[in-house]
Amino acid sequence: MILVNNLTRSRINVRKLELKVFKTLKFLGVLKTWRLELYFLDSRKMAFLHKKLLKKPGPATVISVETGKGFKVGEFAGGGEIYLCSSEIKKSGLPLDYFLVHGILHLFGFDHKTPRQAGAMLAKEKELCDKIKA
Repeated sequence: MILVNNLTRSRINVRKLELKVFKTLKFLGVLKTWRLELYFLDSRKMAFLHKKLLKKPGPATVISVETGKGFKVGEFAGGGEIYLCSSEIKKSGLPLDYFLVHGILHLFGFDHKTPRQAGAMLAKEKELCDKIKA
């Protein structure tokens, strides 16, 4: 199940977004037992969440919160929440697809804290973004 919550004034094509999420999860081999909530926030709300969850100042482009802990890279925790900041995404110049895939990969245990992790995550992001284009 995919829930999309747009808490901004930006227009979101929910159907197109749901399709991209579905394709991404399909390519990752997830069974239909997942639950994913997407939240689009303004920069003020995202900055608050960034500070509260990650103890970092300012708005982030994307924050993922998984529902389960203790799983291995590549395993899906069963669901989670992805918070996206429309204004920060626009500033980045990268497409929404990239941040959507990035957030989903975090829910699968991918990270980018070390160069090795970042390289693996970047390769998977590129692969998935190429697959969900259109």
